[in-house]
Amino acid sequence: MMTYFKKNNRISFGFVAAPDLEEDMKGKRFDKQEGSRRFVFYRRMMINLFGPETFKQVSDTRKRLYLLVNQKRLNEGSLSIQDIEKKVNQLYEGDFDIYAD
Repeated sequence: MMTYFKKNNRISFGFVAAPDLEEDMKGKRFDKQEGSRRFVFYRRMMINLFGPETFKQVSDTRKRLYLLVNQKRLNEGSLSIQDIEKKVNQLYEGDFDIYAD
């Protein structure tokens, strides 16, 4: 990711985390409202790697969608969370509800 960001500091990133397998979750305590274990890992990793001055971190934990939206583009108004949500819903034919972490 850093290689891409160094080439283009206006870039944004996104992840869709895989769901947890039921057999892997037997006997484990985990709040599904937080997303899958992979989703929680992605979120922690991105928060540690990129601060809020570089990316606005938004997600839909229910659908395990995690986005790092370029803060520079948000500030200049060339990109909005609503536009991204609309495009993601068109692209994936879903009902994603993106909110800021």
